Amino acid sequence: MHNKPSRNQILLYAAELLVILLLLPGCFRKPVQTAVFDGTEFVRQTGKANPSDAERYVSGGMELRPGVYQVMIDSDLQDGQLCRAALVCEDKPFRSLRGNGIQLWAGREHTVSDYYACDYYVCAHLKDVFVRLSFEDGDVSGGIREVRIYRTGAGNRILLTLFLICGSVLNGLLAFRRRIREGRVTKQRQIVFFSLVGVTLLAFFPYLTDYMILGTDSAGYLLRMETLASESVSLRQSLREGLLPLYLPAALRRIGFSTMASYKPAVLFSVCLALWGAYHALRRCIQTDETTREYAALLGAMTYALCPWSLRLLYREGAWGRYLIFAAFPLLCISLWELLQRRYAPAQRLCRLIFSLLWAALIFQGFLLDRSLSGGTGENRLVRWAPLLLTLLLAAAVSTLYIRTQKHKQIFLFAALLLLLIPAVYYVNEIAFHSDVYYLYSAEPLFSGI
Repeated sequence: MHNKPSRNQILLYAAELLVILLLLPGCFRKPVQTAVFDGTEFVRQTGKANPSDAERYVSGGMELRPGVYQVMIDSDLQDGQLCRAALVCEDKPFRSLRGNGIQLWAGREHTVSDYYACDYYVCAHLKDVFVRLSFEDGDVSGGIREVRIYRTGAGNRILLTLFLICGSVLNGLLAFRRRIREGRVTKQRQIVFFSLVGVTLLAFFPYLTDYMILGTDSAGYLLRMETLASESVSLRQSLREGLLPLYLPAALRRIGFSTMASYKPAVLFSVCLALWGAYHALRRCIQTDETTREYAALLGAMTYALCPWSLRLLYREGAWGRYLIFAAFPLLCISLWELLQRRYAPAQRLCRLIFSLLWAALIFQGFLLDRSLSGGTGENRLVRWAPLLLTLLLAAAVSTLYIRTQKHKQIFLFAALLLLLIPAVYYVNEIAFHSDVYYLYSAEPLFSGI
């Protein structure tokens, strides 16, 4: 029997609903023109450090409120002319105005790019913001007809989405706390839950930053995400090319998040799927007492998600499609194994059949996505897929060793945690702090070359 919501819960839900109602109208606001500059209004910027530097022309100053802006440029460049446009605010704190600039070239008459105005130090307007045009070839005759700046409703949509996510997490943690206080969650389950949360943050640590680390194939996934967000792609084409897993980051991109901020939740989802899915699968397989089963499944899941191969696959190679296969494979195995058991009722068997089809479809989509980006010839097929099976066998072996240990289980658990965490922390540190970083607020660097 469920308890009635307390007074504090009702007040929390009412406050959350009030915030949602306040943010909702601004989500559908039409873009409002903030500034417009004719091509003849730009003046030459003096004081070049090197005579060979690009010729720079700047517009008049303007004031921007915190929010998301669209820069629209109408140009008519001639063959051989190259121009780069950017919003600049030189007197404000670091990255208070975030964007990648716009590369203009002949034949590209209408160009749009997003900029994010956010001042973390002073909640005030950004003053003395101007448009800067850099002509790289020195030919500055004409070319730019008009530059328009619009403030969009994407800022409200981003705030609403973040509030819904944070509110859902807060409500879930409060519900979990109530279950603990009511004695419905054992001590072992509490330890396992918070351990899994910590391991999830450790595995996702390279992306808990305001920049992006690109693997070998990461740019390909980002470009496909941008294509889904900006163009109409048929469902048949999405199924054929394995683009369905990219619908989540593409939806975030349509809301207004930057390119890298839209991609990171998809990576977080795959990390959670690998870790929590492996824990669920191993826990269902192990038939022993509660304490041993919980800790054995935890060790196996940590082995599966923190092995160097999985971290290298996700961050160094950037093979997110292949990592989806790696993440969903244990769940497919346990669903199929339980489907073949005859001790379940017909309704439970139907439920396991649905989940089996779901995981199989996700794995197939990941395979198509990985094949379209990474190739996959017959000569390297064994090298490509053998680590997945070896990692799964290693996770099962670690769990089995813990179960078979008759004495000193705590010592074995402590030693296994050290052997798993120390290499993982070292490798995650190498990825996060010794890799080339990129600030991808739009797809412009991907199209014009990073």
